[in-house]
Amino acid sequence: MKMFVHYAASFFLILGSSTHVFAKDATVDNKATDEAAHGDYHLHICAFHIAKDDPSFVIETQHYCSHYNDNLFQCLLYETTLQGVKPKLLGVEYVISDAAYQKLTAEEKRLWHPHDFEVRQGLLATIGLPEKEDEQVMKALVTTWGKTWHTWPDPKTDIPLGAPRLMWSAGKPGDVPQKMIEARDKRWDINTEELKKEREKFLPAPSGR
Repeated sequence: MKMFVHYAASFFLILGSSTHVFAKDATVDNKATDEAAHGDYHLHICAFHIAKDDPSFVIETQHYCSHYNDNLFQCLLYETTLQGVKPKLLGVEYVISDAAYQKLTAEEKRLWHPHDFEVRQGLLATIGLPEKEDEQVMKALVTTWGKTWHTWPDPKTDIPLGAPRLMWSAGKPGDVPQKMIEARDKRWDINTEELKKEREKFLPAPSGR
């Protein structure tokens, strides 16, 4: 717990100080997204969400996150759009520490996914952060858990249809199609394989959970 608080303190400092964190030449409509992700939701994280009820449904999701307290931060979720297209608000994700997760009931735990695999594999990436700040964010996130609901289950529809959808994170190789990873890397000018190699150098050994 002390280790989480140490890294989380740096993470939340980053959350409070980051302002414009968009990739320079990203194909997402930066102006529209920046206007939508207002307030304290400054930290931009790009990751892939997988439908809990249908693992074949995978979507690249843009997160804009804010500190709530020492055990919780929360993120607004947006779709990834082409240049000039205003993104749809997909839903929300709540992120808690491992200490908070361990206190949940068995029933509640079934709604929370781990971030360990996607952090270590480079599938979860900050956008626009300096390397040292990114390292602090990953050290804080690797042991956390997320509860993610997409209230706009299918962004291909003109309006949100159907019940909110519980989304999950990648947990093994192949959960996210390679073509989607390559498209994400090109869009944001990042390299998932390089992120994986760099994180092996500073993240603690996997806990085996």
